Parts: sequence; structure tokens; C-alpha cells
Amino acid sequence: MKTFGFRLAAIDLDDTLLGPDKQISAANRLAIQKLQGYGVQIVLASGRKHENMAQFLAVLGGTGYLISAQGALAKHAETGEIVYRAYVPPALAQTTILTGLSRQMTVLAYHDRAIFAQGNPAFVDLYARLSSDRAEVRDLRTLAGESFQKILWLTSAERVEQMHAQVREEFAGRLDLVVTEPEFMEFTMPGVNKASALAALSKRLGIAREQTLAFGDGNNDVAMLEWAGLGVAMDHAKEAAKRAADRIVASGDPATSFARGVAMVLAEQIGEHAAA
Repeated sequence: MKTFGFRLAAIDLDDTLLGPDKQISAANRLAIQKLQGYGVQIVLASGRKHENMAQFLAVLGGTGYLISAQGALAKHAETGEIVYRAYVPPALAQTTILTGLSRQMTVLAYHDRAIFAQGNPAFVDLYARLSSDRAEVRDLRTLAGESFQKILWLTSAERVEQMHAQVREEFAGRLDLVVTEPEFMEFTMPGVNKASALAALSKRLGIAREQTLAFGDGNNDVAMLEWAGLGVAMDHAKEAAKRAADRIVASGDPATSFARGVAMVLAEQIGEHAAA
């Protein structure tokens, strides 16, 4: 009888575990239970804040580690143990904030206390709709001296498309930039992403890279999909995520794409067949 070769699964939230309605479908919940039944530890990995993510861990009926803020923080949801933390330091954070504001960007800054925002209310509202989280509007210049998990510039999709390559080059060596939504440019420290946090967490847990699974769909999942022993991209994933993955899920209902991915992995590993 074949044994299941994976011990840890890092799972993106939005458009992977969560469907278009921002909920976990019954099929996806069952898929999580199947992985847990084979002794796989579940780690949610998202661009969202740790506190926002904890609600989904509770829905799944468990506790554990969360990789949040694009990988800037890996922290246990129950004990508060921090395995990995890589924040943008104060001087660089303030430079990034002021540069964004000078270019008429709406700027969001992920702080340990809250998400702070300054700029166009329409983009602040767009962020809230997509992340199911609210940002506290304030003058970000008053936060000089503070470090941040990540910083976002929000503007029109047209402007992002026109300028993101130039901005990436401008900040090269100081910050990494990834376009996560057509209107979002997100900055983290160089080399900080879901993969860097997952590597630190795997080491903490004594789990080899080859024993890790990763499921994702977005540009911010690319490094994680590449790093994992087996990376699985959703059928509706960004092209960069599909290129980074070892497997791509068969097309179907986006609310159950993750479940189809788990079924595919189980079929390959141990011959278990299940519809999703």
C-alpha cells in the first residue's frame, strides 16, 4: 500500500481555498479533512493580516500556524509563537509611503496594530471588498519611526500596468514588488514572500521541503509554488502561478478548484479517487 509522502500543506486563501463568494465550500472543507486524515499539517498562507486569517482557521476547526502579509509574518494562531518576521524598517517604510503619496497613489500600510490607509476612498473601499478587511484612514506621515509588514500602492489598473516595471526597477535591492490585483502593487523586504516564511516554518517543524505541498493561484503564490515539494496551481490561476506549479487543476467550478487539486494529488500519491 502506498503511503502519502507529504506532511505539510501551505494553502492560499483568496481564489484558492476561498471561492468567489469569499467562503470555504463544503467540498474544500472535506478536502482539508482528507489531508488532515493523512497526517498533513495545514498552514494557511495569504497576503491578508494574521488576525483576518484566523477566522478561517477557526472555521476549519483547528489551530496552527498562519503565514500572513505576503510572508512577512509566520505566527501560531493560538500560542502567538513567531517563527518568521521580516518587516520594512522605519526609514524605508516612510520613503515608500511618501513616494506613493507624491504620485497620487492610495497607500496602505500593514502594521501589527492595524492596516492604515491614506488616499482615494474608492480604492480603500476596493481593498475592503477584496480582502474582507477594513483599513483605518489616517495621515501616514504621522507613523514615521514605525516598521510595517508590507506596504501597498493602489491606483487604476491602467496606471499599474504602465508603471509597475519601472517602479520595480526603482526599488530593486530595497524592496520586492508584486502585482496582486490589477490595481494593487505590494512591497515587501527583498526575498520576503510566502516561500521564505514557509521555508522557516518547515525548518521549525522538522519537515523537509520535499514533504511540503503548496496550493495557490496568484502572482504572490509563485515563489511558494516553486519552493514546495509539489506546487499545485488552480485552473483559474495567473499564468505566472501556472508556470511555477508542478500541477494545474482541471477546469471546473472555481469554488471547488482546491478540492479537485487535493483529489488529484491523492490519486497520484496513493491511488485514492474522489470527485470534486
